[in-house]
Amino acid sequence: MENIHEPGAAKAEQSRADGDLLRAVVAVCSDVLGLDTAPDDEFSDVCQDLYDASHIVGLLNQWLGCTMVVSQLFQEGTPRRLAAALHGTEVPHFSPEIRERREGQGTGTAATENQTSGEAPWRKFWETTYRFSGPEENGGLNKAGWFSSRTLTPLPDDYMREWVDTTSARIASLEPRSILDVGCGVGLFLFELGPRCSRYTGTDFSVEAVERTRERLEHDGALSHIDVLAADARDTARLVDGPYDLVLLNSVVQYFPNMAYLREVLTGLVDTAGNDGIFFLGDIRNRDLHRAAHLSLVRGELPPGTPVERVRSTVERSMAQDPALLIGPTAMAETVAGIGPGLRCHTLVRRGSHPSEMNRFRYDAVLSSGTPARRTAQHDVRWDPATAPRPLVDLLTRAFDENLESLLVRGAPDARNFVDARLAETIDAAPAGTTLEQAIKATGSVDQVDPEDVWELGGDRGYGVAVAPSADPGYVDIALCGGGDDWAAAALLP
Repeated sequence: MENIHEPGAAKAEQSRADGDLLRAVVAVCSDVLGLDTAPDDEFSDVCQDLYDASHIVGLLNQWLGCTMVVSQLFQEGTPRRLAAALHGTEVPHFSPEIRERREGQGTGTAATENQTSGEAPWRKFWETTYRFSGPEENGGLNKAGWFSSRTLTPLPDDYMREWVDTTSARIASLEPRSILDVGCGVGLFLFELGPRCSRYTGTDFSVEAVERTRERLEHDGALSHIDVLAADARDTARLVDGPYDLVLLNSVVQYFPNMAYLREVLTGLVDTAGNDGIFFLGDIRNRDLHRAAHLSLVRGELPPGTPVERVRSTVERSMAQDPALLIGPTAMAETVAGIGPGLRCHTLVRRGSHPSEMNRFRYDAVLSSGTPARRTAQHDVRWDPATAPRPLVDLLTRAFDENLESLLVRGAPDARNFVDARLAETIDAAPAGTTLEQAIKATGSVDQVDPEDVWELGGDRGYGVAVAPSADPGYVDIALCGGGDDWAAAALLP
């Protein structure tokens, strides 16, 4: 056996590793940009915008386990110099043909035939993302495409595990026996919820994702009731046989081009859901909190003395690089009202204790004609932190102690996003010359509540809990209902 610890062998081995690293950087760049990238091409010439550069950096961080930032891409200038800067980084599961290995596969599917789909631009993004992701780890948790917007590195395992577990628990509480999972990806929820169902169908516009999921399913005979198809959201209805108890679109609608496309998809799937079927639209990007979300990303990088004019322009640039579809809770409810008679829409903030983007700035929408009809709470309180004699948690605890049948608290400050929402308003209204530090001080502070604390407190006392985004960004409406049924509590929400 060759001894790679000999000087000549070690040098040859390092040369091979460096060559793989250069090919890896070139392959990612070529796939993201949709053109053959040469080792000495300048990133400033081939990247159309910062979004392309961010995608390249995110994929390299995901695949290679490094921690690059976008500025490093342009500082190094070319794939060759970037690969040299990453010297010593191991390239997992690399083959020179990685970029071509899926070409020509998946033809004849709705996902590949319908290149005019409104989802087509995102389809390329996800094909590339899955192609340059590693195998499933940590009990099958595949974090492909889940990057921190702040660091462009993969989200921590505990953040993702919480996101999967809390979403799965919310869906399972609806007790579906059959699920149609539109945009199933590599099966984050398929493998969590599928074993509990008698029938589960997943569809995705990424052929790469469908093939990976099928490969996993083939190794488990207990999952023979699960099927996976390549199709975009608009074509799914004509390719599956309903009805299903629940139609799932989790972290999917933000990749639709506009609200008209969302209405078209939901209208097409109404019959698939059946008379009592439920739509679960999860992880929706809240338009009402869009500015607050981007402010939270950039303000930690700005010195306290930064003028508000620069803060505003930095936030605007960050927002401009975010192409996702944003939907406020009111707009979601209005869209649902136009789809079919009898459909009700419950919007609920995300569960979870980690300060992730998903928990802080997104929500779930549950559409159904079978969930409990809205009703009036025994006590309906408009919360005013300026005049309240005690903290909000004390009010909730008192309600539990007095065994109230039901309680609705409107307009409670949400500890996860209240500060950024109010600070965004302060900065927008501040006169020229005001600094970021002065704007923060001017925003002040009030008593706030973390929705997850309310869920835990209510659960411990045997109450059902539902927390929804309020009409005013940064606030939530809280409903409590004796008996421990969260969906009965949701029926109390305005």
